[in-house]
Amino acid sequence: MIKTYGIAYVTTAVVFLCIDAVWLTVMSSRLYKPLLGPILLDDFNVKAAALFYVIYIAGAVYFAVLPAFQSGSWTSAAVNGAVFGLSAYATYDLTNQATLKNWPVAVTIADDHDDPEVCVQKKDRSTILRTVLGIPIVTFGPGNRLIPHQVDERVPVSELVEAARAYAVAALRYLSRD
Repeated sequence: MIKTYGIAYVTTAVVFLCIDAVWLTVMSSRLYKPLLGPILLDDFNVKAAALFYVIYIAGAVYFAVLPAFQSGSWTSAAVNGAVFGLSAYATYDLTNQATLKNWPVAVTIADDHDDPEVCVQKKDRSTILRTVLGIPIVTFGPGNRLIPHQVDERVPVSELVEAARAYAVAALRYLSRD
């Protein structure tokens, strides 16, 4: 069982780190530097970042992946992951919103996108990024784009697999560019 959990941790880490690398590469110059420039470090703190990833990924495995193993249902991983991700990023951003001068609301809204499991929670995020910040967007994913995030929304597993493959290929192509 430890081997299974180890594989789950490594797999979750690879997916999360790839998506986060793409997000931070694209958004640091478009969102974080323009809005948070005066409070950003010139170079990020590697030890603090590494500790965040170790803890966050362990939390994602504990709260989302392990319950899915126990229930045998991928939907429990999706729901639990969404709740975990939303809770974690909302804690960070809303604490900053409450305690720091001039913390941009746009950062609080956009920051949830760092977490792939939270994507289901913020259907209006892309509109805010495009209209408020002028950041061009492309949306892609499984399901009917005309009825996203409805109570009775359903996504065929084949579309979910196809989208996951497309995300993986896009991330690999982006990260392998010279």
